[in-house]
Amino acid sequence: MSRFSEFKMDFLRHIKDKGQKEKTLDQYRQLFDKVDSFEKSFKKDFYDFTAHELGIFFTSLKIPLPLTLNSRKSLINSYCKFAIEQNKSIHKTSIVEALRVKEYIDTSEFNEKYCTQEELYFNISKLSNLSDMALCILLFKGINGERSQELLKLKISDYDEAKATIFSNGVNIKLSIFENNIIQSTIKEKYYISYNANRKKKHINSEYLLKNLICFLDDSEKDIDLLKSSNRVDYIMRKISKYLNKKWTTQNIYTSGVVYRIVNLNPDWTYNEVREYLDKNNIKLNYINVKYIADNIKNKINIQKLFNDNMRVNFNEINEFKKHIGDMGEKYVLEYEMRRLKNYPNLLKHVSDSPAKNPALGYDILSFDEETGEDIFIEVKTEALEGKEFVITSHELSIAKQRISNGEKYYIYRVSNILDKNKVSLVIIKDIFNETEIMPNDFKVKYICDGDLLP
Repeated sequence: MSRFSEFKMDFLRHIKDKGQKEKTLDQYRQLFDKVDSFEKSFKKDFYDFTAHELGIFFTSLKIPLPLTLNSRKSLINSYCKFAIEQNKSIHKTSIVEALRVKEYIDTSEFNEKYCTQEELYFNISKLSNLSDMALCILLFKGINGERSQELLKLKISDYDEAKATIFSNGVNIKLSIFENNIIQSTIKEKYYISYNANRKKKHINSEYLLKNLICFLDDSEKDIDLLKSSNRVDYIMRKISKYLNKKWTTQNIYTSGVVYRIVNLNPDWTYNEVREYLDKNNIKLNYINVKYIADNIKNKINIQKLFNDNMRVNFNEINEFKKHIGDMGEKYVLEYEMRRLKNYPNLLKHVSDSPAKNPALGYDILSFDEETGEDIFIEVKTEALEGKEFVITSHELSIAKQRISNGEKYYIYRVSNILDKNKVSLVIIKDIFNETEIMPNDFKVKYICDGDLLP
């Protein structure tokens, strides 16, 4: 016995006789399944739904893009018109055509699916694997191709570190400093940590840039066909998405990058201008959906700019990313100090990172000299990657001068490569005034001797 009414079966036979493909028939079957509970609730076939009842059903579909919702509207309209032709409907003309699709677009999941560049950078900083960070960056930069072939074929030799470019599909793609540093570190990455509960670590080595696309994560994945296909990219993106509690897919991140570039070129482009840009750059995305996403991304960027322009504290995603990096550095230093003083329990119990919560103190961690028991006031400066420069505020510099003048120990702990667990390094600067070159204006510092370099 069919799960659909006899009239619905007649309709399916009718459109099949008219030459509709099996794919369209499946779309109708899915539609009939979804509307079934609403028909039972309203006690009528949905060809008799009022405009309000149709609106409730449209909203329940939770479709975030206008083109997809228009497609569902077209299916419903054809069914309702057939019912009118067969004298089954109470309506004389289809009321579906008058419905405004934009009123029923679901925006609740939009932020989980599409992102700005700043949001991308902030979220991927939480990932354990640099190659996964690089995968997201390259998708956002527009490197994907049919069935992700551009990504799968990308080799280390396609990357020019000095020029900060990646050659893909006949084009040199320029990388920012942050992106270039991530790619550099990805190439040097030796291990890949799985997203399974046991966090299994695998050694990776390959001529391909994204070694995470060709390494085996566990025994169940030793299917060579899987490794050679775009399924591999999609598989890793699903793992990343779940880990970050996002709804990112390969296509969503790629689309976000395209849209972000369009918004930065001209946030007020018309539908036709968006279509021309996509055609010119051979980007196979629907211009209606891209324009809709662009309008939403533009609003997100405007909100971020509003905070930047009018708030004393910068609340945008870049600052959240910087705070996250800073927190990682402070945690690293705190653990280092606790290890250093593990044989001095009377000192160890007083080691604290509470000062970090009060910027007025001008330092982040209180520790101690294991020989004399003297206080050590530690200001932590952390960078995601390598470098010899960092920023110190005038207040921090004033505190440093005051404490050093009083014969106290005010040290700068400079943490580098915090994103790469295999390369994290720590330099201890015991006298910022003699071991560094200080340049005024929110003082930029470059240390001129190596200090105490620790592994």
